[in-house]
Amino acid sequence: MSDDPRLWHWPSRISDAKFDAKQFAKRVLGADLARQARGLSETVLDGLGASLSFGAARRGRLADRAWARGDVEQARKLWQSLADDEPYNPIWSLRLSRIANAEGDYELAEKILLDARDRGALNEELENGIVHYGRWRRHSNAAIEEAIRTVSDLSASPFKVFFSSVYLSSEGRLEPAREGLNRLVNNRRLGHSARAQLAALDILEKTAPSRRADIPGWLSPARSSAVVRAPGSDTVVVAFAPPGGLFGVPVNVLHAMLPPNVNAIYLYDSKQLYHLAGTDRFGPGYQTMISGLRETIADMGAKNVITIGPSAAGFTALCAGLDLKAQSVVAFSPPTNTMRANMEADGRFPHILLRSLREIPQFERDLRPQLEDRDCCPQIDIYYGGDHPQDRMHAEHLDGVRGVNLHPVSGLGTHDSVSESVLRGQLGTLGRGLGDK
Repeated sequence: MSDDPRLWHWPSRISDAKFDAKQFAKRVLGADLARQARGLSETVLDGLGASLSFGAARRGRLADRAWARGDVEQARKLWQSLADDEPYNPIWSLRLSRIANAEGDYELAEKILLDARDRGALNEELENGIVHYGRWRRHSNAAIEEAIRTVSDLSASPFKVFFSSVYLSSEGRLEPAREGLNRLVNNRRLGHSARAQLAALDILEKTAPSRRADIPGWLSPARSSAVVRAPGSDTVVVAFAPPGGLFGVPVNVLHAMLPPNVNAIYLYDSKQLYHLAGTDRFGPGYQTMISGLRETIADMGAKNVITIGPSAAGFTALCAGLDLKAQSVVAFSPPTNTMRANMEADGRFPHILLRSLREIPQFERDLRPQLEDRDCCPQIDIYYGGDHPQDRMHAEHLDGVRGVNLHPVSGLGTHDSVSESVLRGQLGTLGRGLGDK
């Protein structure tokens, strides 16, 4: 069997089949015809689903299909009609809250859940969402104490314990965080994630208290940036957080993996446009952010710039690395070609794709030509799941580009290459690599 990525073959993993089929259709039919064929098949599925279901079930199915193809307004309209007709069903409020969150309207996302609770539409997922927004949007000691009670409550659900433990870890409350995570190491659904977060805790605990920066572990609209100054250092790390505010591990864990005595700038984007339309600290506009970063870096006296980002924020780390003339870039599972046809072949999060094309069309680009012609960023390291088809496609798109080093995490079929690399101890070189700059 040929290893040539241009040739389609039977997928080695079932999870690859749908993705490989899209790639095959694109090569055989061309991008436009493949897109039309997919649209036709989705229309047929919508019609079939509608014909086999009735009433609320029919509208729910149509709403799910609309969301899956990126038609946010149609999904919103249908889910709102369902919430009006079934006010005690929490599912519809959760869906509407998801839309508001994806658009960066966290106040509305939380209000939808609170209103649902007030009218008696409550389940564990909705309750967890309310708790999350309370912790995330309004930092308070009361939230910390509530999380400590949760991890000590033997009747609390595994999901409540897990997210409370990660929250406590991000707040530097390591003992109760470890208590909660230890309860979950053998949990069928959460055990692997719990072990990864325990590995992150180990990193924090092995870091001398004097070296633990006083920074939030979880960036959010309430705490949207953090700056660590190291007088005398000529190196600065600029890290772009994804919408969730974590880097797969809390921000304080990421900082603990860096060498001592380096400057650091951690940024959050409440708009959920991955800092490509600006960032909370510097205001609207990508160029405004770049200008603000240049001024801050100059004020620090730093000469060596390293940019870091996971997922779509890894794309930003690559773009900003070029614009800041960085010494190196570290990206985890980033997209590298955001041209529409390529992202449609990728197939994930069509609502994000359509919103990005509408609001930041200038970032529809293939980074390979730009990286091939670059005169900076001599070192670019990309970590990704070796068994994740989309992440592998994006990483291997840069294979052979001068200075680009690919680090597939063997056997990983999920998108979170950060926490998995921490669990396996594969990021121990991160600090040493930056320290050599």
